[in-house]
Amino acid sequence: MSLIINPDKIQKLDASFKKRVEAFVTYLNAKAIIAYSNDGSHTRNSFHYENLAIDIIFPDYKGSLFSLYLIAERFGFNGIGLYPKLKFEGKNFPAIHLDERKLGDLEQRPRWIAIPEYRNDVQKIRNAYYPLNPHNLVKHKILTKVEL
Repeated sequence: MSLIINPDKIQKLDASFKKRVEAFVTYLNAKAIIAYSNDGSHTRNSFHYENLAIDIIFPDYKGSLFSLYLIAERFGFNGIGLYPKLKFEGKNFPAIHLDERKLGDLEQRPRWIAIPEYRNDVQKIRNAYYPLNPHNLVKHKILTKVEL
């Protein structure tokens, strides 16, 4: 039995990326909802359109969004983004973005936090992207405290 509630959303993914996503979900042993693969609206050059990116919600996962990030690191994804409030079917969920973008020899693997920006506290304008670092993890309430 698949832990992915809507497996049709991963059928078009690059084969090696699909296996990595399935292994990640299996490792977590938690139900997964694929919020966005190559559908939805993404930035113009998004890796979603190349079937190399996916946004996942784990509705029953008991750990933190940061623990999802740490586990995703173990699976070697090239791009990882944390979305504390990803809008999906009219509700906000914590979600993780995973991608298999191609990188140059010395290019760092991008890590970020996406925070929605609103006009008049109601209408979403866009996401603001921040580097995933200790300061931003605390500022955006993914972690309450970081000791270095």
